[in-house]
Amino acid sequence: MACERPDVVRRSSNPHLHELFHQGYTVLPGAVPASVCDRLAALIDPATAIENPHDVWVEYDDPEQGRIYGVPLSQSVVERSQCRYRGMDLYRNQEAAIEACYAPALRELLVAALNSEVLAYQQLAFTYGSQQALHQDPMYVRVSRPLKLIASWIALEEVQPDSGELVVVPASHTLRQLRFNSSDDAQCQHVFTGGQQSLWWNNHDQAAHSARLSQLQQLASVLGSHVYRPAKGDVLIWSSQLIHGGGPVQLRPDGSRPTRRSLVTHYCPIDSVPMYWYQDPHTRPVSPYPYCHLTWKLLPRFRYPAGFNPNLYRERHQADLRSEDWAWQDPALHYALFGQREGRVAA
Repeated sequence: MACERPDVVRRSSNPHLHELFHQGYTVLPGAVPASVCDRLAALIDPATAIENPHDVWVEYDDPEQGRIYGVPLSQSVVERSQCRYRGMDLYRNQEAAIEACYAPALRELLVAALNSEVLAYQQLAFTYGSQQALHQDPMYVRVSRPLKLIASWIALEEVQPDSGELVVVPASHTLRQLRFNSSDDAQCQHVFTGGQQSLWWNNHDQAAHSARLSQLQQLASVLGSHVYRPAKGDVLIWSSQLIHGGGPVQLRPDGSRPTRRSLVTHYCPIDSVPMYWYQDPHTRPVSPYPYCHLTWKLLPRFRYPAGFNPNLYRERHQADLRSEDWAWQDPALHYALFGQREGRVAA
């Protein structure tokens, strides 16, 4: 992440970039408007989502079938998950999710930290706290440049004590990288040097997984942790290696579960490839560009710099753009990936 560019951080006047670099996370107070937060909360809240369906897809843990991915939100899902489902990739069809995960102050910081236009992917919307054990994102969130991963956590309401608050371990992103045995993981052969060890858990070695979680818990006990209780609209951004998790949930006296409505989004540079987009885990990630469209095409307001003229850009750079079908079809993507750095005329 930003540790690759310390000179850029030192020269920056953005205090949030300095915090992200030194302590592994930073908070942007009120970066997302309350009205946007309310629209997102209504999309996934069991009290309103069923009455007003919005084509929201979710994942949840079924008591009989285990983890279920990518099903429409329904009354059956609400009941079988006991309301503990997670909205998936709301940015694909919900304008509020795009407004939130690319809020101006948030996007400015992401671009500065990654030194690139950014892709949003693997977005999860929560109504209740996850209570997930302390972990580091690269264990589960795979991208072709694992240390060029940043995540945001947007509070859709004022977070109350004992609601499963987010817990972070300051400066834990600077610890020595902890790696897994990946000798039998096909994707690792294409991303990590040698492919025998990686930051990615292989999703089946439970003993290694449990040992790692225990190790991270011990590190947190030594370093100390911070419980995050934000106001609605606050955004916490963390770097890939920061140790974090979900705190415990304490039921109310009437037996009800307190809510902790939030939206989590992962980001990477536009020239990186989230493995989340690959249906076949044995597919070699050789070309990110066709996959960029999965979120890039949904974000027209961020694609075109002031005065950008796609037809003029095609005319001036015909030879290069015609050599790649995707570039000719989407000159703005070519400009974001290459043209801007190369000083090509865009207007």
